[in-house]
Amino acid sequence: MKLISEAIIREALQFDDMSNLSDAIVSALKLATVNLASDLRVKDFARTAIEDIFFLGPGIRQADGLYRFRCALSRGFLVANPTVAYAATVDGFDDSTAITSFKCNLEKGELNVFGSIDLTNRYLRATYNAGFAVDAEDTELYAAVPDWLQQGAKSAAIGNLMETNPELRGGGGEDGAPMRSPRYLKQSANAAVVAHIRYFASAIHPLA
Repeated sequence: MKLISEAIIREALQFDDMSNLSDAIVSALKLATVNLASDLRVKDFARTAIEDIFFLGPGIRQADGLYRFRCALSRGFLVANPTVAYAATVDGFDDSTAITSFKCNLEKGELNVFGSIDLTNRYLRATYNAGFAVDAEDTELYAAVPDWLQQGAKSAAIGNLMETNPELRGGGGEDGAPMRSPRYLKQSANAAVVAHIRYFASAIHPLA
């Protein structure tokens, strides 16, 4: 799957529609998708229905008397807020235990549950859809990808292309022209995504 289209790479490099480059560009784009998923600590970017179940250890009691539990969802890029519920046992969830007092970072998949009830030693379930839909015209392209991730994919893909096709780099020393240097492009890709990496210190993670 690709996060951006082949046309974006061709436009950036001012390549015409040479068929001999198509396979190389597509391979570079798909490798960029896999590598960026790893960098961001997501399994992949595919649209998926998820159910995460947590066992809650002691929460943090805040100055206002509310308890807070910080949970790391298994996926990021949520389509909308999850449906959250708690139960005394792992199979005891029903509509009567729904929780509405929470905040969720949809991009990173960070769920903060808070309220006056101490949920220590209870189970928490979060159900949600995450990931990107498939483009209507290109079934190998994700749709509605955030601009920052598109930029990261663009730099990463061009870097992959230059690494496997050094003749495309042009002059300028070992790495070629600066804007076509694999090293420079990988640094640019990292700079585009580093603020969005999923990292949750001291968060509760889903049960295996």
